[in-house]
Amino acid sequence: MGSFSQQNSDTAKANKEALTTLNNYLAALSENDVSKAIGYLSNTTDFLVFANGKAMNFEEFTAGARASSSQIKKLLLRYDNIHIRNIDENAVMITGPFHQSVTDINDKQYHFEVTASVILLKKGGKWKITYVTQVVQPVSN
Repeated sequence: MGSFSQQNSDTAKANKEALTTLNNYLAALSENDVSKAIGYLSNTTDFLVFANGKAMNFEEFTAGARASSSQIKKLLLRYDNIHIRNIDENAVMITGPFHQSVTDINDKQYHFEVTASVILLKKGGKWKITYVTQVVQPVSN
């Protein structure tokens, strides 16, 4: 077992790496590059998304993402303040409110508030998003 300061250093490193992965995923979504975004997801049986009470496995979630991306001209997903909780050196949970703006192919814009919890696991030296719960609420324009 490492010293307390070593544990804090490992925790900070894991948190930073997991946050970088989440930011890269959000950037790929903003570029409407679904294939790149999917690369940040864990394509294993432990992958699960709960969105507004609907559970989706990897195949269901990625099929939905691919289908909806053809209707999206521009997507922006950002956050102001999130919380990062280290579970262990290979597991990090990130929670918080996110703001989503979507412009469809007909130039109609939609805004959503998203409350999400994302668990990332480090497998084979890479951080992957493996579990997401989110509640998406439209913001009246």
